Amino acid sequence: MPISTGGQQSGITGQPESLVVEAGEIVDIILDESHPEYTDNGNGVGSCLVRLIQSQRGLSDYALNWLKPASVNNIQYPLIGELVLCMDGASAESQRQSGATVKYWLPYPQNVWNDVNENSLPFASYPLEKRKATPSEFDRHKGDAEPEGPTLGNSFEPKEIQMMQPYEGDMIIQGRFGNSIRFGSTADPQAGDPNLYSDGGAKGDPIITMNVGYGNASDTGEGYHIEDWSAAGDGTQVVLAAGQIIPLEIASTNKDSYHNSSNPDEQDAFEGNQIILNSDRIVFNAKTDSILGTAKVSVGFSTEGTFNIDADDHTIIDSPKIYLGNASTDEAEPVALGQTLVDWMQKLCDTLLAETHPTACGPSGTPINAADYSSLKSSAPDILSQNSFCTKTN
Repeated sequence: MPISTGGQQSGITGQPESLVVEAGEIVDIILDESHPEYTDNGNGVGSCLVRLIQSQRGLSDYALNWLKPASVNNIQYPLIGELVLCMDGASAESQRQSGATVKYWLPYPQNVWNDVNENSLPFASYPLEKRKATPSEFDRHKGDAEPEGPTLGNSFEPKEIQMMQPYEGDMIIQGRFGNSIRFGSTADPQAGDPNLYSDGGAKGDPIITMNVGYGNASDTGEGYHIEDWSAAGDGTQVVLAAGQIIPLEIASTNKDSYHNSSNPDEQDAFEGNQIILNSDRIVFNAKTDSILGTAKVSVGFSTEGTFNIDADDHTIIDSPKIYLGNASTDEAEPVALGQTLVDWMQKLCDTLLAETHPTACGPSGTPINAADYSSLKSSAPDILSQNSFCTKTN
């Protein structure tokens, strides 16, 4: 039934004495400028053709009005056949006409079926006598009624999507398609209602989890969804943790490069502030500038495949010591400096070319293979790379 404020005066001159709120069925919705009813200054994106289920019950579509959403800053666009609450509000004429009002629809569908995917109730705004089916045969998704249908939109396909499992005090934003944001906290494990991250930090520590890709059509959709950080779990996740231990199953456990140095805590043991990105693929793309990564202790990369770095200009690695291979940390085999090695080899060749030996007849001449030494000397620079360089440090 329509809801009234009971005729109480608001104290504002020209303000209507009552505020009527009534449920309405979505008949059509404008989602882009190509819609035939779209206008720049009237029926914009988000405007809905609504049939109020009591005061307009059974009216032809041509007799209905297009209603704008009460807000465009935070909005959930309804499907055809879903119900929204409609209320009177100030119109654009209120500056020139005292008490001018217009109806708006409140920007979220009514929770008819407690279904996060869709809550349609087709033909709820039609009187029973106009339906060809009896109420017992007429459910939310099918029924022989006028007009024939129903359809929820041009392309929308219903899916079995689980709702997120709530914990005490949570604020959860849930989309229709298996995407959600949880503003939660660490539950007290001693209270008998722990969550997956109750093992770390203190109770009440804040956490934000963003999840995409759970409860798909292949799933049962039964029960409530809890974040799944296993390899076969939720499709994509972002976690902003403040003390919680996140039981993330990592893709590669190889940490051999941390030999003889401090190995970071395993993911299922770290307790502190952290951000986690978890997906099948992660892309960092700086369109016009740089990607900068810094760390207080270490930066570690691990992969079960190859590790590749490509640069169109040059690559610089600057460190007091550089080890190639885990076993090289014992410093038993230092890397030779290329130019220094070439200079030494050329001096060696010069020394060999000038070599003489005392004999009974006096000093010997130059070596009979002097040409070989000269060739070796001239070819020594060929061992130098043309694009890899290093610096001698003390």
